[in-house]
Amino acid sequence: MKAKRLLLPLLCLSLFATGLGIVGYNFSKEKKEKDEEPATDDFFMSRLEPPSPLFKERLQKVEREIAIVKNSHEAQANLHFWAGRYEFSHDHGFAELSLAPREYTLRESPAHFEVYYRHGQVWWDKDTNTITLDGTHHYPLEYKPVRWGERLYLIPTPRIIEFCYDINQGSEPRNDRGWGRYLLRQGDWEKEAKGQPEVPEEFKKYLLDEPVDAKIVSIPRTEYDSKWGENISVVVLDKGAKDGLQPGMRLSAEEREGSGYHTVTLTTVEETQSEGKLYFTGRPGQQFSTYPKWMREINEWTRRKKDRAQDTK
Repeated sequence: MKAKRLLLPLLCLSLFATGLGIVGYNFSKEKKEKDEEPATDDFFMSRLEPPSPLFKERLQKVEREIAIVKNSHEAQANLHFWAGRYEFSHDHGFAELSLAPREYTLRESPAHFEVYYRHGQVWWDKDTNTITLDGTHHYPLEYKPVRWGERLYLIPTPRIIEFCYDINQGSEPRNDRGWGRYLLRQGDWEKEAKGQPEVPEEFKKYLLDEPVDAKIVSIPRTEYDSKWGENISVVVLDKGAKDGLQPGMRLSAEEREGSGYHTVTLTTVEETQSEGKLYFTGRPGQQFSTYPKWMREINEWTRRKKDRAQDTK
């Protein structure tokens, strides 16, 4: 009986030690695998952790190069007029880019969950007005510097039409630091954007002098989008090329429908009407605009807020 009483604690102690051994083995194995991950010199990832000392060192180097350009003689400064610090922030992430004539550093978060740090080389093609970065993790590699009054944007080459659409819609020029989908030179959100932005010539046709308001006149068919797994309404609008519309342009619903403000992307544009795709079940008579009422209200509210802030200074 006494032997049995001694055996039970020994058995429990043995099981506990075995458990510790398993946990210890798994922990050490996980740590070893983590330590054996290949290290790279130009890419760092963290979960909202501070950047590595190496990234900080490279950032300081890039900042020094930017300062040299700004303090150089006029010809050199004009040659690399785009050197500087840029940023954007929106509901899908943020990015901060320090851009020197030969190198860059990038701090980015595609979805506000993880922060990525990258450093690399810069190539500038003066003839095509194109800046190329060697391999950013989530964002495009090729940019066009676009002047707009006193402002300077860096627009990804594949998104220039989208940039023009956002201008038509009133999302740009933005009025504060905290919101925008395109890289804008730091501090330029305080500067005036006069006239039209200096986009490449072939894209100027996408910029409208006045908003275009249209309505659905018919919905000839629906199509299935296998990528998104949903039906698309193919709609016909009562405005066309004579009103300034172009294929690829987008018009937003004037009123909220269901889960949000829906958008028609134009696929075919004739002289007096156009056809587009709507990721929502539209209806004849539904109103759309390149600069919808809800966006005008947002911009008016932002303007008044900025004016009040100036008055209190």
